[in-house]
Amino acid sequence: MQHEPVIRLLAADIVDPAAVAEGLRAMDAEIASAVAGVEAAEEGLEARVPHRAALLRTNHRYARRLLELQREWLQDARRVLGAGAADDAPPVARD
Repeated sequence: MQHEPVIRLLAADIVDPAAVAEGLRAMDAEIASAVAGVEAAEEGLEARVPHRAALLRTNHRYARRLLELQREWLQDARRVLGAGAADDAPPVARD
């Protein structure tokens, strides 16, 4: 689990909130990359490892939910920091 963004947000009362919001911007790409990784791992799962497919799908659902939670937290953080309520990042697909 990544906790650095949480610490950055907590510092927004002693440093410029706009700078904190800017520092959180990289999370969009990181989350998108992680989502793409989960999606890629799911492709052809049945053919590659049929005996483990159900177990892996369960873990992939967990990963997607964690990524969605991170994206929601990021939206909340931006709202609190005054960076705007709108977030251009697409939602993580849910099962």
